[in-house]
Amino acid sequence: MDNFYDINDFIVFAFKKWKTILVVIVLAAVVFAGNRAVSLYGDYRAQAANLEADVNQALDEEETDGTQTASAGSEFEEPMWVKVQNVVEITDIDPDTVGTEAGTLSSIIDAFRKLGGTEDVMNTMYERWYEQESQEYQRRVEKLHDYGYILDKEVNYPYTRNEFYDQFLVNGRDVDSAMSLNISYEENYIVLGFKSMNEEQARRVADDFTETLASYVQQKIGGFSYDVIDTSVLYDLPSATSGTQPTRVASSSTPAVSSITMSYIAVQSVKGMVWGGIIGVLIAAVLVLLMYMMTRRVYVLSDVKKYDVPVLGMGFLKKKSFPKIRAGFHSAMEGGSWDPTGCRKIARHISEIAAAKEIEGRILVTGTCKEGQVKRLVQILNAAAKSEKFCYVESVAVSAQVFQKIKEEGAPVLLVEMFGDSLKDNIAFEISELRKQDADILGMLVFE
Repeated sequence: MDNFYDINDFIVFAFKKWKTILVVIVLAAVVFAGNRAVSLYGDYRAQAANLEADVNQALDEEETDGTQTASAGSEFEEPMWVKVQNVVEITDIDPDTVGTEAGTLSSIIDAFRKLGGTEDVMNTMYERWYEQESQEYQRRVEKLHDYGYILDKEVNYPYTRNEFYDQFLVNGRDVDSAMSLNISYEENYIVLGFKSMNEEQARRVADDFTETLASYVQQKIGGFSYDVIDTSVLYDLPSATSGTQPTRVASSSTPAVSSITMSYIAVQSVKGMVWGGIIGVLIAAVLVLLMYMMTRRVYVLSDVKKYDVPVLGMGFLKKKSFPKIRAGFHSAMEGGSWDPTGCRKIARHISEIAAAKEIEGRILVTGTCKEGQVKRLVQILNAAAKSEKFCYVESVAVSAQVFQKIKEEGAPVLLVEMFGDSLKDNIAFEISELRKQDADILGMLVFE
């Protein structure tokens, strides 16, 4: 608990536990993302099943009610203007009939534009289609009222001839607007059409208007033929009367539109992964804090400084990635000088200490960490000393061999401990026993 308030030591401890932190974060991210993906995918499958059931139900209802017309079936759809327009190409122009070749095309296109709203053409369309479109008008205003596009009183307004004429289109405009324009045409195309809220009827009227107007223009100026090369269908929301508030209401008889897609699931899974990562960071922080408070092993330099034994060197006995960066980090956070060279610098330093203290005999090397780790350091020390000056002996925690060597040779003792391996109680016991025997403790080396 006495280390709890040492922020530097806690940061160093957390740095050494980076693998644990990473595992917790990744695990939390995967769990959160997976849980969200599985849940949404289950909703997606259920939604698809419900949608299929609704569609089948709608088809069954449609089959049992065979007397319904297309316009009646569209009563449950939101009101939408359907503009059906035929693209007419002028071909086989006869300049002898129409005039000079330079003026032929412009004259024909101009005639389509100006004659589209004439009395003869409009009267013909009125006689053929007004009654049918008047019936469609009644369904239209009721639907517009249901969806909030018109006022209550407008439902009873009569369908006028002018409203009917305004539904005919020439080059995308109503016939009156098209007649008032003064445009010179260089291409041999004219666009003729009709708009309604009944697409099937709009197609029939548009085709009839195209045939009627083309025949009328041929009678007036002659000398050309034409072909309908394409038909476009455009959908526009109706304009709302001032004071109304249009609303788009889904009918209960219309199958629900799928709102959960695979792309939506993917996006939500990524969000779940991000949130899982954030929560994983918090969990990892709490977990590492508990480990720091409760651990019985030495992990930071301050843990070994408490034993009042000189720390002669710190380094990396095991091979580490980025040793210089690690050494710099530990030196900055914990103090002291860390050896990034794989103990070679430490070995030279110990040899220099032995020479300075004029130690002629051997130096006993022991520690509470694993035997193989201490023996490996002994090999490095002897290689630097170019002799067998350093001798491994078992720790006092498991053997009294070191006491025999001390009595026989009077040799000083060099302690070796490992961060994350050596136990605090074992180190304290080892130092206490050595001091009881009046052993000369040369110092301690700690490694990661």
